[in-house]
Amino acid sequence: MSAPSRRPRNSRGAPFRNCRAARPNGDRRPISSLQALALRRPIRAAAASAIRRPKGRRNRRRTRAKCPIRNSTRRQKRRQNKMTGIRIMKTRLIIGAALAGAALFGALAVSFVSAQQTKPAPSAERREIEAIVREVIRDNPEIIVEALNAYSDQQTADAAAAAMPALLKEETGFVAGKNPAQAKVTVVELFDYHCGVCKRATSLVQELAHKDPAVRVIFRELPILRKESDAAARFALAAREQGRYLDYHFALMSQSGVLTEERLLEIARSTGLDGKKLKADASAPKLETALQSNFEAAQRMRLDGTPSFIVTSQNGAFLRVIPGLDEGAIRTAIAEAKKAKPAG
Repeated sequence: MSAPSRRPRNSRGAPFRNCRAARPNGDRRPISSLQALALRRPIRAAAASAIRRPKGRRNRRRTRAKCPIRNSTRRQKRRQNKMTGIRIMKTRLIIGAALAGAALFGALAVSFVSAQQTKPAPSAERREIEAIVREVIRDNPEIIVEALNAYSDQQTADAAAAAMPALLKEETGFVAGKNPAQAKVTVVELFDYHCGVCKRATSLVQELAHKDPAVRVIFRELPILRKESDAAARFALAAREQGRYLDYHFALMSQSGVLTEERLLEIARSTGLDGKKLKADASAPKLETALQSNFEAAQRMRLDGTPSFIVTSQNGAFLRVIPGLDEGAIRTAIAEAKKAKPAG
């Protein structure tokens, strides 16, 4: 059996660290550690020279400036500092406002106390009444709504009473009824010929104008829906000159769609009107006066829609404004107006 090969050692007696380190040209003979280090040094030097390191303070600053993480951190810090400053300013403003409010409240409290000291203290009976009133309002809040509605109705009635003389003029409107001169109740209708609700009220208006001798109806044009409504109102008022207002009025109310001038003339011919005369009479200045009077009356009564009905008694003891189409309310108002008696 052959003796094992002994591992080569250096001059100090230690074994070589890399006995099989590669030599140049593929030589595989054992070499020492110093020789292996000498062989690796050119490779390390070449790798180190390939990496460019910043030199000087300026290069270090440029390298830092190109770091996105560090830059984002700086931006966050600046934002945090800015927000902190804003919070501090807001806090100072809030504290200042609170101090100012406290000072103002204190001044008001002092003035209120001094004013109360100058006034005599309310009696116990009055305090009890006020407590009862508060309790009633608290338990029945609808009382306030009813009071506001009553106040609004009263204001509208007062405005209508002021506008009634102009609305009752026959020169600027048309009066219809079975016996208009002896009628006890007057119903004024404000309407637009392009109003669908006004057209639905036609049957009720016809009944009031032809069946009840105690009621007369005054027709008042209020063209507010579109520009064609103004021409329709003028043509209807001009039909009075030929004595066919009601025929033309109800014929227009039975139509649907936009009432252009061509359609107005066509409907006029179908109702027996002279189209040329009707068109000429529609441009009369007095018709502008009539329409302007209707607009002013509606503004006084704060009416912003059609139809609107005003029911009043001949003796002036009853007056009620009914916006919109409420047949029950209209009939009830007519019945109350018939029974109304002048005060005193």
